[in-house]
Amino acid sequence: MDPARFARVDALFHEALERPPEARAAFLEAACDDATVRAEVEALLQADAADGPFVLDAPLLPNPEREGLEARRRVGPYALVRELGRGGMGTVYLARRDDVDREVALKVVRGDLADPSARRRFLVERRVLARLSHPGIARLYDAGVADDGTPYFAMEYVEGEPLTDYADARGLGLEARLRLFEAVGRAVQYAHGQLVVHRDLKPSNVLVAAGGGARDAGGVPSRPQIKLLDFGIAKLLDEAEDEERTATGRRLLTPAYAAPEQRAGGPVTAATDVYALGVLLFELLTGRRPDDSGTHRPSTALATGDAAAARTRGTTADRLARRLRGDLDVICETALREDPARRYASVEALVEDVRRHREGLPVAARRDSVGYRARKFVRRHRRGVAAAAAGVLALVALTAFYTTRLAAERDRAQLEARTAERVSGFLVDLFGASDPFEEVRGDTLRAIDLLACGAARVEAELDDEPAIQATLFDAIADVYVRLGRLDEAEPLYERALGLRRRVLAPDDPDLAETLRGLAALDVERGRFATADSLGSAALSVLGPGARGLEAARVLYTLGLGRHRRGDFPAADSLHRRAAALFRALAGPDDDETVAALAQLAHVAEALGDDSTAAARAEAVLEARRRVYGDVHPHVAEALNDVAFIRRKQGRYDEAEGHYLEALAIKRRLLGRGHPSVASTLNNLGVLYGFAGRYDEVAGPLEEALAIRRARYGDVHPEVASTLGSLSMLAVTQRDYDLALRRQDEALAILRRLHTGDHPSVAATLITQGQVRYRQGRFRDAERIFREALAMERRLRGGDHEQVAKAANNVGAALVDQGRYAEARPVLDDALAMFRRLHGDGSPALAPPMRHLARVATAEGRYTDAERLLTDALRLQADGLSPDHPALGPTREALVALYETWGRPRLAARYRPAG
Repeated sequence: MDPARFARVDALFHEALERPPEARAAFLEAACDDATVRAEVEALLQADAADGPFVLDAPLLPNPEREGLEARRRVGPYALVRELGRGGMGTVYLARRDDVDREVALKVVRGDLADPSARRRFLVERRVLARLSHPGIARLYDAGVADDGTPYFAMEYVEGEPLTDYADARGLGLEARLRLFEAVGRAVQYAHGQLVVHRDLKPSNVLVAAGGGARDAGGVPSRPQIKLLDFGIAKLLDEAEDEERTATGRRLLTPAYAAPEQRAGGPVTAATDVYALGVLLFELLTGRRPDDSGTHRPSTALATGDAAAARTRGTTADRLARRLRGDLDVICETALREDPARRYASVEALVEDVRRHREGLPVAARRDSVGYRARKFVRRHRRGVAAAAAGVLALVALTAFYTTRLAAERDRAQLEARTAERVSGFLVDLFGASDPFEEVRGDTLRAIDLLACGAARVEAELDDEPAIQATLFDAIADVYVRLGRLDEAEPLYERALGLRRRVLAPDDPDLAETLRGLAALDVERGRFATADSLGSAALSVLGPGARGLEAARVLYTLGLGRHRRGDFPAADSLHRRAAALFRALAGPDDDETVAALAQLAHVAEALGDDSTAAARAEAVLEARRRVYGDVHPHVAEALNDVAFIRRKQGRYDEAEGHYLEALAIKRRLLGRGHPSVASTLNNLGVLYGFAGRYDEVAGPLEEALAIRRARYGDVHPEVASTLGSLSMLAVTQRDYDLALRRQDEALAILRRLHTGDHPSVAATLITQGQVRYRQGRFRDAERIFREALAMERRLRGGDHEQVAKAANNVGAALVDQGRYAEARPVLDDALAMFRRLHGDGSPALAPPMRHLARVATAEGRYTDAERLLTDALRLQADGLSPDHPALGPTREALVALYETWGRPRLAARYRPAG
């Protein structure tokens, strides 16, 4: 076909494509008086409608020789099983090769390679493609030519759905669609690195396998797996048929996804795949392909409103158009530019811009400006993810609300625009800079002062705009909670709740968000019954059967409350529901999905199922690495969680390795003085204590305390936590006076922060009692243990690990005072509670059994004491060496029993060697 004829066919094809299918015949009749040209355009339209591969200028007619070949049910060494599909390029079969016991997808291609030189080139090129090895690319196992010259390809057989069908069938939101697109782009990027261009990217060549019903460690469906088909096959056939194509102009492509230079017969480069990816992205976002007008803005495609496309993406047409406007418009326009030199320079650059947009960062394709960067700052941390410092957390959480929280008012577009403008001015004025991030990077104390000033100004200056005022109060309260300033947070939440009840509809999601914030505050305060009530009220606002992200966040908060109060089965159920919603709406690797899986790991650990907890924590770590790479704060936090469980399992070397890796990442990315660095240092110091490496404990803990005092001041829960850890170090060194001074300081901080009962106050009381107990001050220890037990009962409301431990401590103190009759019912109660929580085979039963054995020994019931102690030793000894330190107290109790009983030989059996 000569260039002029090609251009005519190409132009008519795209003009017809813009019209509804029923209007295309009339258009062609009026626009083209050449019957042969019209027939070629109609063939193109027919192929496009089938969404199959297309050989330009090749008749879509049966090939008798090929049909005869297929009638024999064998192609080369492959036995055909059944047809999987067909298109313009040929037919795909499920086939089997018995000599290597492999099922494949066998593509039998239209056309032939009769020329020997063309066949040789084909067979050489197939080796290049066979070397592509990437989890996102279906492997090319084999390629060959049948006796009649028909090319065929044996590829990995993938059971999946085309990319757009998969996303639409599951109603995926934009976040999940963008993540799928990134996975596609990474696979294409890999192939480009191997110098292979796809040339025919389109939804039917991108399959998504949903996991076949498998479930991950969190009990939710496994993540979808992207598989790209037909990689490089068009190039392979094009080059093998180069001589024929010179004469006929034949070129393999799918016009709707082909770049302009590809349709015009020009050179095919990596920029060709960039264009096709731009079409894929456009279609994922809007449900339609870009037109040929030169304007490729997704938001414009939906300007007239497309309710069906919006519903498929879990939103409304107006919201979808607003979400697409800006970065996504620019990203698509850049990928779809007609001039290859003006597109993204690589697929990597395209994927990076999509990632940066998704994470709220400025994208490279947009013109940089102070205003643009400020707007990106406002949107950057939608879900309250910690930024580089606690002070930055404050700013991030403040600004995140202004694009996500004004969710259901009549004049929504105008209100959002007015809110964003007002907030931008407010922040710049408050922080005195166009980029407040730089002003208070990591300076938490200054951030608190600024927030207090900001709250006062919100009260004074925004009284005439209650919706905006409520949003700011809610945001500032949210920040205060993250900074541990609960007393400052509560009145702001209450103020926001009153305003929102006054100006919003009873079912507005923003009202539910404020109720959720109050519930989260009460979880932190240990007011679990109130937190449950507020969370239930938030779900009522969202309506029966609510299944949006707002509902998922409420379920997550309710799960945290149930976890803290010790109702672990309920916490597990709530977090499973939250994880399932997050996964369905935002994707398997979304931050909130992974956070819910992390909570499921914590619940499993609390239930004593350390193997499940470890598997879930490892799954979280894998997801974080998959999304963020090996060096990222989220990866460091996941490493921290895995290390905690390894420490609990006694696998101290593994735990230390994870903690050290997490510490190196945080120091590199956040700086040595960041509060998150202090958290890992604190955990590392505690680990060294558990491992008996007492000389190494003080260094990490002292450094953690210095960082926390510098960042938070002297009154903060994290400061109290490190003081508690240092107090236990002093106990191991028998410096009880120092231990008590540190505990007294920690308790004073916590009582100042938490009026009334709180889990941290109860825990610190228990450690104080333990120091008195070590000193032999059993009556003082009993008094403190009883105070802690009463507080734990009020907080937990029933069976709970902390209640059982506190009761065991009270019983031990009574035994050491010789008050056996009083001790027995308290210890019986603790043992029964441990049994209900963990079952009969748990080592958690050993401490109360040991103290009950001491009671039995004192009362002369030696057989009962022996049975209790040998059972306790058996429960504890599983997987431990006979001389493990954890077995020491029980072995010592057996020695004391047998000496009292007059059986020295049995006593000698349990004495330490040497």
